Amino acid sequence: MLVLCADNGVVAQGVTQSASNVTAVVTENLAMKRTSVCRMAAVANCKVVPVDMGVLNFPPTEGVLDRRIAN
Repeated sequence: MLVLCADNGVVAQGVTQSASNVTAVVTENLAMKRTSVCRMAAVANCKVVPVDMGVLNFPPTEGVLDRRIAN
């Protein structure tokens, strides 16, 4: 299962419940297999692949596929 991770412009407009750093934390947790999605995937015998598509200022991280389009 590919999980495409990225921030969007609504954070800058102030119309979202979470700041950009939450996206980075979720992406890291996906890489460490510490999310509910990872638990469900394990039961289904499915691999989870987090993909950084544009998480704000996200450094290269083991377990996260880097396919950044933009910050």
